[in-house]
Amino acid sequence: MSDLAGLEKGRAWEYRVHRAAFLSGWYVRRNVNLKERVAGSPQTMGEVDLLGVAFEPSLTQSSLVAECKDRKGGAREADRVIWLLGLRQALRADHVMFAKPKVSEGAYIWARPHDVWLWDEAAVQAIETAHGVSADIGYGGSFHPRAAFTLPSKEQKSALGGLKAAWDYLSGAFWYERNPARAKKVAGYFEAVLQGTRSAEQRDHLVAEGLLALIACALQTAGHLSRVSPARSKVWLYEVFSAGIAPASALRDIAARADDYYRDAWMRTNRAKDARSPLNVPRLADHVAEPPEWIGEYHQLAIQLGRRPELATDLLRYSELVLFDECLRSDQILENLLSGVGADHGELRRLLQLTAYFVQRAWGVDSDLIRRLSGGSPGAPTREPLQLPLEGSN
Repeated sequence: MSDLAGLEKGRAWEYRVHRAAFLSGWYVRRNVNLKERVAGSPQTMGEVDLLGVAFEPSLTQSSLVAECKDRKGGAREADRVIWLLGLRQALRADHVMFAKPKVSEGAYIWARPHDVWLWDEAAVQAIETAHGVSADIGYGGSFHPRAAFTLPSKEQKSALGGLKAAWDYLSGAFWYERNPARAKKVAGYFEAVLQGTRSAEQRDHLVAEGLLALIACALQTAGHLSRVSPARSKVWLYEVFSAGIAPASALRDIAARADDYYRDAWMRTNRAKDARSPLNVPRLADHVAEPPEWIGEYHQLAIQLGRRPELATDLLRYSELVLFDECLRSDQILENLLSGVGADHGELRRLLQLTAYFVQRAWGVDSDLIRRLSGGSPGAPTREPLQLPLEGSN
C-alpha cells in the first residue's frame, strides 16, 4: 500500500486518525460538507473532518463527529471543542472527538465535563501498534491516499443527469440524515452515475460509494423493521417510501380534496353552460404517494442484511476495504486491516454480493465493479449466493 509521503502534514494526520477510528470499530467518512438551503440556495455551513457510523446490536445507529488539527500550541483548542459541541447538537451525534498530535493540559480540563474524546499522537500510535501498521504504511479503503475522489471540474459543468448534485449529496448530507427513505435518493444517484460518467474507472469508484450508501440505508431500515411487528413491517415501509416529509395518508387526503375541488368546479361550469360534458380524468389521489416499484426487493434486502445485527458495522467496514481495493486494482488487501474486521469474512462477502446483485437487478446498474463482484470475471465468486429469497421465505 502507498504511504503518505506525498501529502501535506495536516492531511496526513487526518488520514492517520481516520484509519485509527476505523480500526477502533467505526465506519468513517472524511470531509463531510454540511449543506443547508438558505434563501432558496444551497450553502455550505461547515465541514466535518471525520464522521463515524456504527450500529448497536439492536441496529440502532450511533455516530461520531471528529475534528483533526496538527498545529502546535493550544490557543485554538477550546474553540474547536465548542465547535464540536455545537455539531453534536446539530447532527444529533452520540460522540465527539478532538484529535491533535499534542493536546494541551488545558484542553483536557476544559473538555472533560463535556464528554469530548481527546486523541493525541500516543493514542493513535497505540491503535496502530495493536494492528501492526505504522504512521507511514498500512493504508486501505477510503483512507488510502489514492482513493480520494472528486469530480473533475469539466465534469461538474457538463455531467448528465445531475451527477454533481448527486455526488455532493452522497458524499455529504446522506451521512448525517436519518430518514430510511433516503434509499430513493441512492437510486437517483445510481441513475445519475449511469448517465454522467465518462470512464470505467470513474464509474467503478462512484458505484462503490453508492453500494456503501445502500448498505447503510438497508441496515437502518432493518433496524426500524425490527422494532415493529412482522404484520406492520411492510405497511410501515410502504408508508415511509410513499412520501417525503409528510405521511403518505396525509398526501392522499390532500389529493382527494383537490380532486373534489376540481370536480365541483367542473360541474358548476357545466351547469352554468347548461352542458352535460362527461369528465373522464384519473383521480390525483390514486396516483400520489406510491412507493417505488422496487420496494419489495429492497424490503427483502434489508431483512437479509439485518438478519445478523452483530455484523452490521463490520459489513460496512469490510465492504469499504474490498470495494476500494477493487477500484484501486491493488494486488491484495492489507491483511492486518482486514484482521481488524472480526466478523466472518465469507458471510460479509456474501452480503456485499447480495447488495451488488440488488442494484444490478432492481436498478439496472452495470459496471466492471458490479460484474467482478457478481461473478462476471474469471476467478470472481459465483452468482448463487446473490439470489434474493422469495417474499415470505426464510
